[in-house]
Amino acid sequence: MKAHTFTGDRKQVFLFEPDRFLQRYYFPTIALLVLFTSVHYLRVAYLQAMDWSGWSIGEWLINLEAGWVRRGLGGQIVLLLSDATSIPMNWMALVIQVLSYLVFVGLFLTILRKKAITFWYFVACFAPGFLLFTYYDSMAVGRKEVLLYLAFAVWLWICLYVRQATVITFCFSLVCLVLTLIHETFFFYTPYFVIVGLLSNNARMNSRWQAWLIPSFSFLGALITVFLFEPINGAVVCNSLLARGAAEVVCSGIITFGAPNASILLGQYISHFDKTTWFAVFQVFAVIIISGGIVLRGLILPGRSNLPYAFGLLLLVFFSAPLFMLATDWGRWISMHVTLLTCAGVMLLKERENPKSLLNHTANYASTPRPCFKTYLIAMALFALVNMTYSLQHCCDKTIIVLFGPFKKIENTRLFSVVSDVSQQ
Repeated sequence: MKAHTFTGDRKQVFLFEPDRFLQRYYFPTIALLVLFTSVHYLRVAYLQAMDWSGWSIGEWLINLEAGWVRRGLGGQIVLLLSDATSIPMNWMALVIQVLSYLVFVGLFLTILRKKAITFWYFVACFAPGFLLFTYYDSMAVGRKEVLLYLAFAVWLWICLYVRQATVITFCFSLVCLVLTLIHETFFFYTPYFVIVGLLSNNARMNSRWQAWLIPSFSFLGALITVFLFEPINGAVVCNSLLARGAAEVVCSGIITFGAPNASILLGQYISHFDKTTWFAVFQVFAVIIISGGIVLRGLILPGRSNLPYAFGLLLLVFFSAPLFMLATDWGRWISMHVTLLTCAGVMLLKERENPKSLLNHTANYASTPRPCFKTYLIAMALFALVNMTYSLQHCCDKTIIVLFGPFKKIENTRLFSVVSDVSQQ
């Protein structure tokens, strides 16, 4: 009589077996990843604040003292906080960046700790477009998308654990309106908030229509940005900061970069559309669709078709298409998709039986045979194939993917390194 044999074909055996033997290590390893990326993020953000980076600091200091300019609300808040606390503007921007990032990853780990992580979700957490994105390209550190990530993590928490969330959802939607005024890209990722709301438990969300308040309020913020705010006047904004004692180098980035209006940018995009652009567009869809597929692998309930999920991913990319047409930060836009997809995947993970134990199994495996070496070998090979064969650069040409970027990063730099703050956009 055979004992402890698996049933099903080889595919079923492989997909099931890694979780039986490796799941106890998933969360601690992801926690170490968060620690590593957080230390790198904090170090690079500190160096950029000390140097008054024109991109990671200058973007946060665009203000309304020079008139009602686009993205000026966020900078005005930074200036008010700086005046109230006597903390210099660059360090106040750093405080906001760091706190936003730490609360984001903290909430992510807190939610994930309660879940039974699968092998493919574990692989997705190490994707070049997720937490490691800012390690592979340090110029992506300190950008305003950290506010999007923080808001999304808070929304995950609301959908999972907050009961009677009607008033809370309304207030949260107002916050999203403000975040859209701080950076209009927020609107193009609001469908993810709706998806999480639809996946939430009805016992905790009174009705799923509430999630639609978020894109509605954000759209209102986008309209206000378009019709009431003027383009950034670099010279005037720069003079207002210099008068407050800022270093002149802060004006060398986004403040004086300048950007034509949307119609001119769209015309330039269409006129320069060539075979290289087609290839870049293919890379965008490939990275996002593959990343989303990896997140969903093994999470979709049995008997459900994958087609609705694939179609949904396509719609998410198309919804954000204006960003790719009007700005060259394609790597950032991709990373924002990958990050929100990975975080949203938490909604489909099952609850752990004993979330108090970091090394807890989800079942009794006392009689389970030890895994063969082949299981570990295949798992490592798949992990390397998915996450070590490429990385992403945040901008600025049409070469988004860096082949074997992780190996190049390890080979050519120290463990923690920062790219000099040059105008790459």
